[in-house]
Amino acid sequence: VGSAKESTPRHWGAKAASLVHHVVVGLSSTYYLLKEYGTALYKVATGLDKSAALFLVNKPSPAATIFADLSIGYPFAVSYMLYDMLVIDTWETDVALMAAHHLFAITLWPISSNLGYYQSWVLWFLSTEVSSIFLAFRWMLSESDRKRTPAYALNGLIFTGLFISIRVIPIPVWSLSYLLAPSPTEVHPGFTEVPRYATWCGYACLIPLALNAFWGYKVVIGFIKSANEFFSHDENPTK
Repeated sequence: VGSAKESTPRHWGAKAASLVHHVVVGLSSTYYLLKEYGTALYKVATGLDKSAALFLVNKPSPAATIFADLSIGYPFAVSYMLYDMLVIDTWETDVALMAAHHLFAITLWPISSNLGYYQSWVLWFLSTEVSSIFLAFRWMLSESDRKRTPAYALNGLIFTGLFISIRVIPIPVWSLSYLLAPSPTEVHPGFTEVPRYATWCGYACLIPLALNAFWGYKVVIGFIKSANEFFSHDENPTK
C-alpha cells in the first residue's frame, strides 16, 4: 500500500467515499439543525435564553429517529467512521488525533441518538462536515497537478471560509448554551430519571469545541501559507 503522498486507486476510493459522506450527512444535518434548533440557537445567542438552552439539550431530533429507521444519517455516519478507520493509511496528517476523533464520534453519536439528549449538538457536529467537502476537493486538485491553479486557490478560500463560519464562529454560542444548561432536565420515555451518563455526554460535547478551535487555527495558518506560495509563484514564474 502506498503512502498518503502517493495517490493510488485506494486513496482515490477513500476520498470519493469521504466526499459522498460529507455531502449527504453534512448538508442534511445542516438542514435539520436549522429547522429543528435554529430558533433556540438564535435565542441563546441574542438573549442568553436558558429555556432555549434547555431545549437544545432535552429535545430529541425527529430527523435523527428517521435517519436511524432508514439506516442512514447517524448509522451512515458511524459506518463511514468505521470504514475511514480501515483506510487509515490514506490519511495525510494528525493520524492519532483523527483516530481519537473517530472513536469519540462512534461512541457518542449512538448514545445520544438512543437517549435523545444533546441531539442538537450531534447535528451540529455532523453539519460541520460540509466544510470537508472542499477538503476532499483540495486533495483531488492537488493530486491532479492543479495545486497552482485558480481553481485550487478558490477551493481553498471556500474551504477556509466555511470552516471558520460553521466550526469556529458558533463555538461561543454552543459554549453559552452549555453554561446555561449543562445537564438534561426532562425524563424521556423509557426512563424513570435522567441517566447519569447522559450528563457525561454533555462533558464529551465540549471536546469538539476545543478540537474545532485548534483545527481552525491550523486552517488559517495553512491558508496564509498557501496564499503566500500561490502569489509568490505568480510573481516568480520560473520557480
